[in-house]
Amino acid sequence: MKVKDKNTKLLGNGYKHILSTRTREALTRSFNSLIDEVFDIHSDRVWCLDLPTNFEYTEKQVNNFIMCLVNVGQKLGNEDHEMSLASCTGEEIMLRTIINHAEFKIEVGIEEGIFNQNDLDKFNKEMAEVIAINEYAQDMDYEFLFKDNIDKEKMEEVAKAMGFSFSVLDVDTWFEEFVNSNVHINPYINNTYEDIDTKHIRYAKED
Repeated sequence: MKVKDKNTKLLGNGYKHILSTRTREALTRSFNSLIDEVFDIHSDRVWCLDLPTNFEYTEKQVNNFIMCLVNVGQKLGNEDHEMSLASCTGEEIMLRTIINHAEFKIEVGIEEGIFNQNDLDKFNKEMAEVIAINEYAQDMDYEFLFKDNIDKEKMEEVAKAMGFSFSVLDVDTWFEEFVNSNVHINPYINNTYEDIDTKHIRYAKED
């Protein structure tokens, strides 16, 4: 049986006309590392996923973010055509996580001699271009959730006034599928199970 070429296994291959091999290598390193971390039983998954720190999350919601991470990785790994990289706000946040983690991997790699400054510059330029042409990834309203020391009630008013697709006060709305998205969210996200712990597993901001 013929084995696929190594480059066909890199994330971002659907955007080969934009993303260099080095950028795709960084995305792949980022995604693989994140998956290893979130499935480590000793890891703090909220921290690993780089979620907004002003909120608390249930076990189910954290699991939803992991499914969003997997979905975004699958979309980035699609080799046939460009796909919407985010089908809900949760996936937008996970795309942000993958990109930020990839940038970190390059910065560490520069110190180790694996990457160089040119790789980092190209990564930032190329990813900005991919996001600019991606209808659902370029909507940056989710960055609103990462503001420090936010007043959630005031943020909710602003979000409604600006027509954001999510509720600041209801994390579950971050997993609602965007209208006309060409890729569905993971079916797990829409299901609820009584045996899943719905207690808040951790306050993202400690007192």
